[in-house]
Amino acid sequence: MNKYVINGIIFIMCIALGIIIPYQIRNNIGENSYVPLSTIKETQAEVNKTKSEIENIQILINEQDKKLDQLKDADTKDVVEILEKDIEKIKNFGGFNDLEGPGLILTINDSDKKFNEEWDDSSIVHEGDIQNIINDLKVAGAEAMSVRGERLIHTSAVQCNGPVLRVNNKNLPAPFTIYAIGNPRKLSAAINAPGTYGRYLKDGRGLRVESEERNYIVIPRYNNSLDIKYMQPVEEGE
Repeated sequence: MNKYVINGIIFIMCIALGIIIPYQIRNNIGENSYVPLSTIKETQAEVNKTKSEIENIQILINEQDKKLDQLKDADTKDVVEILEKDIEKIKNFGGFNDLEGPGLILTINDSDKKFNEEWDDSSIVHEGDIQNIINDLKVAGAEAMSVRGERLIHTSAVQCNGPVLRVNNKNLPAPFTIYAIGNPRKLSAAINAPGTYGRYLKDGRGLRVESEERNYIVIPRYNNSLDIKYMQPVEEGE
């Protein structure tokens, strides 16, 4: 082909490209120039949020992978031991094992005032008193508790039933002895420090409140049956 013809074709193509490229650039600029800054920031925030969620999911996946690898590497006996340890932990926290450890023994009894003008309804132990004491011990780190030998679990309630209190469907008369496993010093402070409810029962209402720190106490297991009617585990994927 004549070199002049080839040069002419190349010249025409260059002109065409010179027209098309600027036109395309103008179109792109026109399409993007009207995106507001707020939209860009929102999009960036969504991207960052998604990245964070992906990272968290990856962490969970890695943790489960490690546990799965441990189970794969272990023989059948080791797997059984791992599962048995998990079951024992659940039973400990659920209240279905006898437990031992340091803690506090607390006894609360009605006032020793005589039945005269000084004695009134505030001179006896009420359900609210025991409930408040139990809550204070929990805040102080009590890991397990019992009231007159009745282990407290998540369904346990303290109710007034005439002259006695009802715990785990059993009637318990005064005095009320509470065992609590935890740091003895912290548990004692939660009852005896100025401004505590235990101090109020003793100084403000004249109830007999005695506590003793112990290096070793035993709390019995929950011996009643659990009647579960409504709760059930959430199925995976729901």
